[in-house]
Amino acid sequence: MGKLGMSGLKKQIVVLLSLLMLLAGIYYIWVYQGIRYSYEDTDSPMDSLAMIPLTWEEPQIRMFAPDNHYLEGIKLMLLNPSEEKSGDIVVKLLDRDNTVLAQSNRELSEMELGEWEYFPLQSRLSLSDEYIISVEPSDNLNESLFVVTQSDDIAMGFRYAKEGSVYEKTIITILLMFFAGVAIWQAFSGFPILPSVKKIIGAFLILIQLVIYLPNVISKLGWINLDDSWRYFLNISGHEGYIFGKDVFFTYGPLGYLCYMMNLPDNGPWFIVGVAIWIVIIAIYIFLLWRGFALYLKGRISIISITSSTLCAVASFIVLERDNFLLYLLLLATTVYLIERRENEEHIYIYVICNALLTLMFFVKFSTFTSGFAFLILFVAYEWIVCKDRKPIWLLIPSLVAMPICYLIYNPSVTNLKDYVVGILKISSGWMETQQYDFTVMGKDLVALISIMVCYVILLVLALMTQHEKSGVIFACSASMFFVYKYATTRHGLACGIWLFGMIYSIIPLTIDFKALKENKGKIAAIAIPIIALCITITGAFQANTVHNSFGNIKETLKDKAYNWTHLGENGIEDTIYGDYMSVSETLLAEIGSGTVAVYPYKVSLKAAYPDLNVIHYPSVQNANEFIPWIDSKTAEWFADSEKASEYLLIKDETIDGHIKYLDAPLTWQSIVNNYSLVDYEGDWTLLRRKPVAAKEPIRTMISTETHPTKATINVPDKANYVVIHTNYSLVGKLKKLFYHVYILHMIIEYDDGTSVDGRVMTPDLESGFELCEYPQNTGELVGFLGDGSQKRIKNITLHGLGTKDLKDKIEIEWYTEQ
Repeated sequence: MGKLGMSGLKKQIVVLLSLLMLLAGIYYIWVYQGIRYSYEDTDSPMDSLAMIPLTWEEPQIRMFAPDNHYLEGIKLMLLNPSEEKSGDIVVKLLDRDNTVLAQSNRELSEMELGEWEYFPLQSRLSLSDEYIISVEPSDNLNESLFVVTQSDDIAMGFRYAKEGSVYEKTIITILLMFFAGVAIWQAFSGFPILPSVKKIIGAFLILIQLVIYLPNVISKLGWINLDDSWRYFLNISGHEGYIFGKDVFFTYGPLGYLCYMMNLPDNGPWFIVGVAIWIVIIAIYIFLLWRGFALYLKGRISIISITSSTLCAVASFIVLERDNFLLYLLLLATTVYLIERRENEEHIYIYVICNALLTLMFFVKFSTFTSGFAFLILFVAYEWIVCKDRKPIWLLIPSLVAMPICYLIYNPSVTNLKDYVVGILKISSGWMETQQYDFTVMGKDLVALISIMVCYVILLVLALMTQHEKSGVIFACSASMFFVYKYATTRHGLACGIWLFGMIYSIIPLTIDFKALKENKGKIAAIAIPIIALCITITGAFQANTVHNSFGNIKETLKDKAYNWTHLGENGIEDTIYGDYMSVSETLLAEIGSGTVAVYPYKVSLKAAYPDLNVIHYPSVQNANEFIPWIDSKTAEWFADSEKASEYLLIKDETIDGHIKYLDAPLTWQSIVNNYSLVDYEGDWTLLRRKPVAAKEPIRTMISTETHPTKATINVPDKANYVVIHTNYSLVGKLKKLFYHVYILHMIIEYDDGTSVDGRVMTPDLESGFELCEYPQNTGELVGFLGDGSQKRIKNITLHGLGTKDLKDKIEIEWYTEQ
């Protein structure tokens, strides 16, 4: 009796703690308003601002009533500082009792004149109280400063956290209910569920996943900009006869248009083939969901597994791009295969599906293919080594034969096949190195990323300890998780990473056999279920908070998806592309006439707005995505080839990411200068025409080599007119490049006339070398450089920025003279 009583007491404690945790979560989410996201600034027009004097004798006090519970900080602008700019500015947040709630200091030497400076003051405020902002100099400042604030009682630039959406808070509440339910289920012998009810629940959850993940296969060209332009090219490449691996090199392949299908006037057959392929893909998706549902009805996938999988999908739901859907299907197919095989059930269709998906990804998007390929390699290795099962190798081997055969049917050239594979590997690696920002995941996003990664590791360890024979998929997902991590931390941020991660993560719960864990009498198994449920709950909550979706967004996304599926025949070009903001003048169009024309650097979809233009494309497709010597040299060769290159070249005065214009692809730019001359210009467009006789390739002779500190100002020798800079990553830089990302490298160019240019440079391209001449930064300078032959010469160069921290302390310089 004593033993039974203790068991009953434990159950009561579990129920009580679970309910208390649920109630605490509900209070925090809905009453305390604890769920928040990022921040938003309070806008203030400049004419409402006033200067206040700031001296060491008297702090400036401003009272305010908060607009939001969560204050992130304030912004101030510094005017008329002393020349030395020594000392600190101290900003304090106080309540009405003068209790300091938060404080932030900033050295004057770090503050830019006339720029808004941010002072973090993170605090939770009461909407019914008033608070005080105190701005004062430190004791070592004895001169008067002027700081800009609003003219009323509120210090300028309040930054508040955004409140979580109702959708976001609802999902997190449901996740907490899920965890509480699993904990109670673990304490008791389970909840009896009628077979008919179980069937309805499973069907409903499967239907939710079907609706959420069903891809929106149609895109429309709405703007002549960077991403829309290369997506447009993918749709016209087949019709216009461009061969990937021969004519163009990109991170997408000849079927890449499947990711962004556009119904264009001239690509009808290709569009129809694309729709047919997607019908087959979606049929496979429905079939795999049906197989999963059948396994659920047989008890091989538990109701906890399918519920947690659906919750993860709903929590991370965002507009779904099509390229990663194929990777999701590959993981889903492998999961179905693993569960069926562990139950001595095997079907050949899974082998066919996995090999077909991997082969298709090879011709669609190479980064998705590499992720899927790495996943299958790890899965096969795990099954072979740990489970002594060699049969899974056939999930992979046929595709390795099919891929080269299919390419050779598409383009019967072994050399081009090699270039297709090697080129895309180089471009993908170059993208990771050159398309990064210094910081993409910070603050709350960094906490979310670390928490999600820790939860995944815990899940993996528990799975290996309790169900190692069923853990191949979870183990293999580490490869795809790593690619997602790199994608998020390199450029696009955690929200975009979650867009990929959520699909992959929703697969993992399906591989966990909760029923077997419950029946396992071991101590580890006893604690594994609540820990696994907690990890899934934490991950889902961070996903929902990071994506920050809303019911309105969900409605619009589903509505847009339904509309596109029922209007496949609509024109894929929106009227917005005809706006005046990007129009090319009639004078320039008349000059081009029927001649061939290329567009530089990246608005290659110009033909959609001007169908009469005879636009042709160079090997990099658009010069704003990959900046590595390999593709730079191929594009340079194209512009130098009179039989391939266009007769005209339209240049738009723009760049991305603050690059020093035309120095991000130095070989291509020098080839353009050598082979084209100025015809005319109007607005932001400059028209060049191919020279009757191209300039001769200069003969370069090395005159000296030098070694300098990485951040030193390097003076150019008098006789030098070409330079090659060898930068080498330090050990820390190499590790960051592999496991995180390297920082951005900047360069200051000073010309001999005293003018200068400061911007971002591509570290790999410095090895190619560049001319020590002017690099035009606007249309006026470009016209002057091409028309009059600018005599500017680079006097010195200086590398700077956080990117220098990833390099060795010394760089090697090679100086050349040209004849």
